[in-house]
Amino acid sequence: MAEEIKRLQWIVHKGVTIARSDFRGLKGKEFVDQMHRNLSEILDRVGDGKRNLLMVSDFTDVPIIGDSYTEMRKVSETLAPHMIARAVLGVRGPKKFMLNAMNVLFDNSLRAFDSEKEAKEWLVERAVRR
Repeated sequence: MAEEIKRLQWIVHKGVTIARSDFRGLKGKEFVDQMHRNLSEILDRVGDGKRNLLMVSDFTDVPIIGDSYTEMRKVSETLAPHMIARAVLGVRGPKKFMLNAMNVLFDNSLRAFDSEKEAKEWLVERAVRR
């Protein structure tokens, strides 16, 4: 029997708690349903606190189009009041460049990375700067 992937984990890196969402390989309704399960658990954990969430999300091999994109925007808007920073994995090429370029123009709270190690280091830096 294949081992089930834990799609949301709370990890500690250098003393800082980070929500790790693993969406790798999910598509369509499966992706949307998992986003909503993660959202529910995250909101239960962060409570009413403002700007207390650091997150790394892995979107490797996830087609974010149509309903998936629409629902992802809704979930992101719901999390926004709680978010200090969010690191994204699995975004490559021109999409990664555009994401990082747009981020600089806005609040610099979202950034794409090639490795989880780099992502966690950046999130810890963001937490310390708060």
